[in-house]
Amino acid sequence: MKKKIIFLCAIIFIVSFTGCNGNSAKVNTKEEAYIKQEIKTDGVELIMSDKSYKEMNGNEKNAVNEVLKKWDSQEENFKNEYKVRKEQIEKEKKEESEKMKGDLEKTNRSKEAMLKSIQGKN
Repeated sequence: MKKKIIFLCAIIFIVSFTGCNGNSAKVNTKEEAYIKQEIKTDGVELIMSDKSYKEMNGNEKNAVNEVLKKWDSQEENFKNEYKVRKEQIEKEKKEESEKMKGDLEKTNRSKEAMLKSIQGKN
């Protein structure tokens, strides 16, 4: 129960902190949202305390800023990986489509050849 409360407090802190600074990112997919959530929960322990950000000393603020930088870099890495994977899937679909088109053309040619040979026998 205590962990759930700490987790919820961390989420509220993260949302309020990023929302106040305008650094919140738009979420395009459920998968992206899930991965962002995983990234953000990795560093929650580092920024949870009884103090608000304004009350923290320099070292504590630096720790919070490091966590936020880590999240931003992980989010950027995810976006890059997501883009590469999406392009790869599109390329695979296009190749499969071209292959199927070629197979269909072969089938049509063999059908035409069979029809001509049948018509030639009659």
